[in-house]
Amino acid sequence: MQKDRDSCGEGTATRAKLRVSTVEGNNARLLVVGTVWSNDSDSWDWKLKHNGDVSDEGRARGSEDADLSFRISRTMFNGYGVDDVVFRAENIRTGEVCRTFVDY
Repeated sequence: MQKDRDSCGEGTATRAKLRVSTVEGNNARLLVVGTVWSNDSDSWDWKLKHNGDVSDEGRARGSEDADLSFRISRTMFNGYGVDDVVFRAENIRTGEVCRTFVDY
């Protein structure tokens, strides 16, 4: 498993984490989990890229039940060689950007 963290905007409490590992029992698939912790319930546009191509994207909002965080979990094909995975989230209201990446 490999991880990357980003403190996001300077002077804010927002932080992000990306975790990449293989799916248990299936080395041909990667389990990718991107998480953003925020101090508000703003909406965020997020994007997952795999080897330069957009793998998935969407919009999420932090939840009071999850300490104002949101988590995106997806599986991806584990290609030959190094896989480059990027998780990017942008706060729609403030423009704050979180960007994490892992070479797996």
